[in-house]
Amino acid sequence: MLTLELLARAQRVVVVELDKKLVVALQKVGMGSEKLKIIADDVLKVSSNQLKSELMVDKSSDWQIVANLPYEISGAFLERFLWGDFTPQSLTLLLQREVAERLAAKPGKMSLLSLSCQLKSQIKIIRHIPPQAFWPPPRVQSSLVRLDLFSPKDYSDIIDYQSPDLIWRLARIGFSARRKVLINNLLAVLPLAKEQLIEIFTQANIGIKARAQELSIRQWVLLARLLAGKI
Repeated sequence: MLTLELLARAQRVVVVELDKKLVVALQKVGMGSEKLKIIADDVLKVSSNQLKSELMVDKSSDWQIVANLPYEISGAFLERFLWGDFTPQSLTLLLQREVAERLAAKPGKMSLLSLSCQLKSQIKIIRHIPPQAFWPPPRVQSSLVRLDLFSPKDYSDIIDYQSPDLIWRLARIGFSARRKVLINNLLAVLPLAKEQLIEIFTQANIGIKARAQELSIRQWVLLARLLAGKI
């Protein structure tokens, strides 16, 4: 069991579990260990203050997440623990393979999810896990993924000290119609002439026929820098 392995390696283990039957099982596994704290709640609703208190830490660098997630909450979970007010040093997660591959996507297959995760962390798919490794076997393939969050300085360097809000605004516009070229999506919303955007795209080394999913992290950041103050 994952909890036993963590108890053997970590100074303190805080488990957040919503299923009451599993909470009882975890209590038996822990056998009163002072290293184990169980929070019987929804991990998306537990407050950051409660997590800090139970983990007995103040800084993000002092704790890590290891989780076998219900696949349906993967997106919301990643948003909270990558972009929330109390983030870990790293996340090691068992995810649906399709989701894992989206996180680690390269330009050409990027999405809002991959952009969100790659702006904040270094992502590595450790291994793919077949359905027969589980009981009962799920209908989907799974993958073990590790996300190492960037330090505040590294994150500032990556976004080139630009406003993340502006990067997100541009990305949401760009991905709002994936089949359309990015410049047309931006022209439909931003108060700029086509000639202005073409010049900015040229400076950012972005082709005028490029779609949002084709841009690298660096190109999104550069696009935000060139558009800052103009929109």
